[in-house]
Amino acid sequence: MIKLTDILTELGIQKGAFHGFGMKPQDMRVDACNVEWTSPDQDTGCPAFSDSTSITTEDIDKAILYLNEETPKTLIAYSRGGAILLQALSMGAKKPDTVYLVAPAWNRQWPTVTLTGSEISGNGAIIHGGSDNIVPLKHSVMLATASGMPLYVFAG
Repeated sequence: MIKLTDILTELGIQKGAFHGFGMKPQDMRVDACNVEWTSPDQDTGCPAFSDSTSITTEDIDKAILYLNEETPKTLIAYSRGGAILLQALSMGAKKPDTVYLVAPAWNRQWPTVTLTGSEISGNGAIIHGGSDNIVPLKHSVMLATASGMPLYVFAG
């Protein structure tokens, strides 16, 4: 079975990540996320988002500040982190040059605005497990269609 950490290492993800629901930045296993990012004064780290059942204003504000101040060239967003990223981009945040979305929960209950999937496009990819019972694969297919980003589906 292919592990997310192996994919990240191969892709050279080093700058930042947006974690999923119930996770901490460190759970993303991206070296830059070993420290929680709390302000633009930091040179490293990844933002920590709430575990609210909806995306909070604070989550969006933190994502926008992080994207605009840190301007990561590459970002990985996992599950709820993908929904936060797309919502931040829809509100004018700077888009990283390359984005990898892993089982992005952009079309679930999380966003507080209507997203179409067109908020994201360009370099990167959408990655999804074929047996995901939390985020439907159909949502990644819809996002790939709307964004033009390639979709890679892995067994398991």
